[in-house]
Amino acid sequence: MVGKSNAKKRKAAVLSIFAACLALGYTLNYYQPRLLRRWSSPLPFTEKPQGPANHSPVQHYTCSDQGGISKFKSRTFGALRSILTDLLPWPDGFIESFRNQCWYRIPQNANNGSLACVPKVFLAGFPKCGSTQLYQMILKSEEVVGGSIKELHWWTRNIRNDTAHLYLEYFSLATDFIRLHPNTLALDGSQSTIWETGYTQNLCDIPRLMSIFLPDAKYILIMREPVSRLYSDFLYFCQNRGNFSSAKHDFHLYTLAEIARFNDCLSHHPLSICVRNSTHDFVIKETCRGVRLGIGIYYDHISRWLKYVPRQQFLFLRTEDMARDPYSTVQQVWRFLSVKQKPKEDLTSLLYSQRNKNPHDDMLPETKQILTSFYEVYNQMLTDFLNDTRYRWRDN
Repeated sequence: MVGKSNAKKRKAAVLSIFAACLALGYTLNYYQPRLLRRWSSPLPFTEKPQGPANHSPVQHYTCSDQGGISKFKSRTFGALRSILTDLLPWPDGFIESFRNQCWYRIPQNANNGSLACVPKVFLAGFPKCGSTQLYQMILKSEEVVGGSIKELHWWTRNIRNDTAHLYLEYFSLATDFIRLHPNTLALDGSQSTIWETGYTQNLCDIPRLMSIFLPDAKYILIMREPVSRLYSDFLYFCQNRGNFSSAKHDFHLYTLAEIARFNDCLSHHPLSICVRNSTHDFVIKETCRGVRLGIGIYYDHISRWLKYVPRQQFLFLRTEDMARDPYSTVQQVWRFLSVKQKPKEDLTSLLYSQRNKNPHDDMLPETKQILTSFYEVYNQMLTDFLNDTRYRWRDN
């Protein structure tokens, strides 16, 4: 009897192992293409970041280079330019009697043509930096109108021939309002505009295209201290997955792994390539196993855009300043856009609508120390580039 019992146990153990192997095989088969899209080869998972390579000289990306990993290889500059040529009135330009970027679609006259408008203002970055609150405050001006939803992500993720007409439809109600109020500006709140480069072959394609087709567009960027932004980003995507009691420990391990990958990448590639490879969101969104480290390297994103778009068309803001005085922040935006302002009392519900503090513990002290050291050099690069010491985030 004892022998039979042991045989049954061995059989059950073999079956369990076989089932586990099948499950592992299915998992690898499902995720391998996604993981290869992120990293061409696995890097060691260590308890200490390898480097820090960020204290060594950084190779800079030239916009004539290809951009590394691209989700859609067919989205060349020429293909994207063709889409925009069909959609927008280029090179004829927009109607001067409207402050916004509007034109009459064929036939091109005010009596028979239908008016079409695309945004002139972009709240272009970054995620988990308070862009939703800022977007709502900006729209309180009677001379700014939004689309049907805040974040369309058309320019970065959805720019295709079969979606071009949808972009106009998103702003159809805004267009109707602009027709009656020609001084009104349309606002696109897609915070991916400035940093998302995973859908084009070249990292500079979107700023190049927008500078050509929307030469007078204005861009508002709000930035948060990158360490806290990263943790907030992680908690946001992982709040419905797993046990939150382990969140800060998981975050610590994923941070170490991502910094190791990033520093290894820097030893072979320009900074922009490594930033691009560290902003893809499929791992964190689908499996909650990773961090989007590259989004917080603001210098890299901004410096690429300023190769094509004049500095005066950008307004740079900090989340921390908006948290201290939200009304002064939105006043800055309204002045930047030269639109009518609303009195402070008209924004009371937005100014004092404090978000609930995340109920979960702060990150581990050692994680914060590692990330602070990692981002320090890039914060300094941004500070030097913008000539603004606030972006060291020494006042937090």
